Order: sequence, then C-alpha cells, then structure tokens
Amino acid sequence: MAFASAEDLRLWMRHPAFTTDQTETAELLLDLATGRIEDEARQPLEESTDTVTLDGSGTARLLVPRWPVSDVATVTLLEDGTTLTEGLTEDYTWSSAGILIRRGARAWPAHEAAVEVTYTAGYDPIPMALKHIALRLADSVWDNPDGKTQEQIGDWMRQWSQNVAAAQLDASELRTISAYGARP
Repeated sequence: MAFASAEDLRLWMRHPAFTTDQTETAELLLDLATGRIEDEARQPLEESTDTVTLDGSGTARLLVPRWPVSDVATVTLLEDGTTLTEGLTEDYTWSSAGILIRRGARAWPAHEAAVEVTYTAGYDPIPMALKHIALRLADSVWDNPDGKTQEQIGDWMRQWSQNVAAAQLDASELRTISAYGARP
C-alpha cells in the first residue's frame, strides 16, 4: 500500500481536482515512490504480521528480519514442535529492535531452520518523513514524466536523464530513509 493517497498528492500539488485518469496516475506514482523508498530501506516498512523460519544462533539472542517489532505472537522450536512462552521468568522475551532473548541461561538451537516466529513489525502509521518523501517523488515524476534535465532555445538543445522515470532521492532523503532501513 502506498505511503500517501492520491488525495494527499492532489493537495500537495495544490491541484483543484483530479479526473479518474489523474487519480489512477497518482496512485501508480505513489505506489512506485513507496517501492523506491522500501527498496532503499531494504525492508517493507508498513506494519504487517509475518511468519518466518529462522536458523538458530546457538546463543541467547536471535534476530527477526524486520523491525521495529510491536508484537510476537508465537515462537516454536521446530525440532520438537515446542511452543515457547513469553516472559521474564519463562522461555523468552523480545525487544522492539527485533531481538528474541532466551531466558534462564538457555540458548537458541544451533542449526538451520530451527525456530518459527510469528511477529508483527513495521510502522502504523507510516512516519511523516517517509510520506513527505513519497509525495515529493511522485510529484517530481508528475511534473516531469520524461525526465528532462535541460532545455535550451538558442541553437535548440534538449537533455534527458539517463534514468528516465526513476525518481531521484537526494542525500537528505537517503539519510532519512536509512534511519528506517533494515539492519546491515
């Protein structure tokens, strides 16, 4: 789902009203902008519940792939099907950084495909900084769909970006997105 709506883009651009075709174009551009941001972040950013199978670490700590984590529904050891219990005096605890911590001097199994975790991670709502970037990217393509970078009248000259239709992120936007990015 896009980080902003067609109506958000219309207001951003101060456009009086969108036709049906313009609304569809706005939705496409916002979907593309959202995809560009998530590609740069190297993880989906919208909150969702995922079930993943993780290799065991052999230590007391295990990382889930996405963050921030807002809920861990189930943790199951696949070797014997044991469903673990969350709590300080139980089997494990977890942090919003996506770290599952075994309690009681225990460690996670030390083999592949050892633990199945169902957890919720991501942002709801999407941070305003990311919504702003999505709107700016969509607007830049709306205003310049051909990617023209230069035009001159005397001795006629035109120049286009080598990366046509790929909205460019500036250094500030890249820094902002990196704050929400996947762990290296």
